[in-house]
Amino acid sequence: MFVGAILLCASVTDVSSCDVKMNMKDFYDTKEECALEMFEVAKYTANALRVATKPFCFKIEVYST
Repeated sequence: MFVGAILLCASVTDVSSCDVKMNMKDFYDTKEECALEMFEVAKYTANALRVATKPFCFKIEVYST
């Protein structure tokens, strides 16, 4: 299972302007599915907020007790 995140930066030369936003609402079965959706979200966010964005997908392990 994969979870998506977006790195948002107001300035590409100042790392202190960056923030990470996780998509904890949706989880994806494949990395490709995650990457496709997070790319679209990152593109929309960059245009809407006029910030630099970079999408990421992380594999997570789900353990049941």
